[in-house]
Amino acid sequence: MSDKLPKNLEITVGEKNLKISFKKIVGGSFLMGSTAKCADYDEAPVHKVNITKPFFLAQTQITNDIFEEFCAEHKNVRGKLGYNNMFNSMLGTEGFKGYSSEDNEAAVFVSFNEAVAFCDWLNENYLDEELKSEGYLFRLPTEAEWEYSCRAGSTTEYSMGKEFPKSQYNNQNHENAFYPDPSRKQKNLSEPLTVAKYPPNKFGLYDMHGNVEEWTLDWFGLYEEGEQTDPIGREDGIFKVTRGGSHSTSPEYLRSAARSAALPEDRSFMIGFRVALGYKTDDFSTLPVEAPQPYQLNVSQERPEIKHIDDSKSFFKGPKDFVFTNPSKNGPFYWHNHQPAVCECPNGDLLAAWFTGEWENSRKLNYAVSRKRYGSDEWEKASLFFDTPDRNNTGCALFYDGENTLYHILGQSYAACYGALIMIVRTSEDNGVTWSKPKIIEPEYQLRHQVIASAFKASNGDYVFTCDASSESTGGSALWISKDKGQTWVDNGAADYKDGPAKIRGIHASAVDLVDENGKTYYMALARNEDIDGKMPQSISYDEGKTWTYQPADVPTIGDCKRLAMKKLESGALFLAAFTGKKGMKMYNANGRMTRCYGLYAALSYDNGKTFPYKRLISDQHHGFKILNGKGNTGKFLYSASFAEHSGYLTAVQSADGVIHLLSSAFEYQFNETWIKEGFKD
Repeated sequence: MSDKLPKNLEITVGEKNLKISFKKIVGGSFLMGSTAKCADYDEAPVHKVNITKPFFLAQTQITNDIFEEFCAEHKNVRGKLGYNNMFNSMLGTEGFKGYSSEDNEAAVFVSFNEAVAFCDWLNENYLDEELKSEGYLFRLPTEAEWEYSCRAGSTTEYSMGKEFPKSQYNNQNHENAFYPDPSRKQKNLSEPLTVAKYPPNKFGLYDMHGNVEEWTLDWFGLYEEGEQTDPIGREDGIFKVTRGGSHSTSPEYLRSAARSAALPEDRSFMIGFRVALGYKTDDFSTLPVEAPQPYQLNVSQERPEIKHIDDSKSFFKGPKDFVFTNPSKNGPFYWHNHQPAVCECPNGDLLAAWFTGEWENSRKLNYAVSRKRYGSDEWEKASLFFDTPDRNNTGCALFYDGENTLYHILGQSYAACYGALIMIVRTSEDNGVTWSKPKIIEPEYQLRHQVIASAFKASNGDYVFTCDASSESTGGSALWISKDKGQTWVDNGAADYKDGPAKIRGIHASAVDLVDENGKTYYMALARNEDIDGKMPQSISYDEGKTWTYQPADVPTIGDCKRLAMKKLESGALFLAAFTGKKGMKMYNANGRMTRCYGLYAALSYDNGKTFPYKRLISDQHHGFKILNGKGNTGKFLYSASFAEHSGYLTAVQSADGVIHLLSSAFEYQFNETWIKEGFKD
């Protein structure tokens, strides 16, 4: 490279002759990563990085006026909550205000792909011939270039010292924001995203901590031991790294070493970008794609000949623990584990996924998975299943389409909390060994996107699952349907929040498709946290979720820290698992006695859920008692002939051999229809 290039550069872009100013960053070495107490697992190991190729970095994040010289349509989302967010109509009322309205505020709602396209536009129209001849081009910075530039020679947590100055806070102490979510009545406290309001770092760069996150070129992946020179992350991946943190974010995520990431197609009011002018990255060093997780190894691709269980005999096994993690304060596994999903693979294996986190509102909320291989009775140690770095992943569904494909559907927050989410789907055609890159099926961060482990294939071939309709405990549920094998999904009950969208009564709903006495197909759902005359509300829709009617079900309502499971069985029976509540219910206990029982029970209906005449406590503790730990929100409980789990988050699948596998927050129970009906006189 020529030493004649200046230390500062400025280019003029667009019809308005707007300026982008750059600072020259000379090569050097630094220690990348962190061992701070608040550091995530993905910040280790700390390793030496050599930057040998000088580059230029824009002094500020790209602002609205500059970005709109490239993309004029972006002006339509200035000051909004999202591109088509259901709450945009509420802007200016009840504390609702959008983000980044003015020319000199950082441009947000810009995807990685759009940021790259902006750089390509600069190259096509504004790249100086001398710089081009030197091998330079406009691009996003690599993650290493970004951290090197942010640190500007510092080794402390922030470039300005050990603490992030409170004088530069922009809603930094509002880490648990459910905004935008009218049901939570939390006001938007964010200030304008004006660039260069505060002093630059020693390299002359503004807003490297906070304001908005910034896209980098790198695919996200874990660090490896050893010195690296001019690195550019992994060869491939799922997420693109973002750096710097943003407004409305706890200061720990604004540190020089803190790493976040997002899908390349993602847009939010937290992510923007700044431009680098550097060498092409063709000869930068990359790490290989990360090694498979344990659940992906040595998986049989053969379809076994599965022998069906003898339905004339009663069968029960359990409780069998399936949650085996090594929790740590730095992750990826934590102490709070629950809300599972389960499916059977074509090869007969079972996959169970559940969230693991510091707590449910945390940014550190990932999905773990365990495999129980066909022919084995043991669940394997947990693997990391899905983790959008520093984004809350709440809600997960797994199901097998009966042909060859597994589906994993989940919700993702823009930060912490589980109110406003996007929805993502990915698929596997090799029994969960490899998965497609995630596809965003609903790109707006809004309500009705908190996925519940209730997915199924309807009798007409439609794919169906439920979502919580809001984050409040009585916010109801939504029904999502795909008529093209998961390519597109529709929530027929959706509407602006102010217009009262249609919903299932209760949250954490399970739904089934049924046929009435007149041959008409309809959907029926049961859910928690609401009641009709003390009974669980039964919601019925004949128009695929556009409207619902309600009536009391033949089972008592359930409340907080519980989730029911409901499935159609191969016999045509309707299976329900739920909880009795403190007053208990009269049913058969583990010893086959009709008595008052307490806790988790199974029930069967043969009249489309009008009645559930067969009910049995889910326990095989014939004598004495045990104290078991149900993990998650359940904790310890008494397990005896008449006492079972008092709460938990349930999911179920009936495997090809006819066995019903019911998972709670910690345990798997196995049984058949005959066991539930045992003792009843037909």
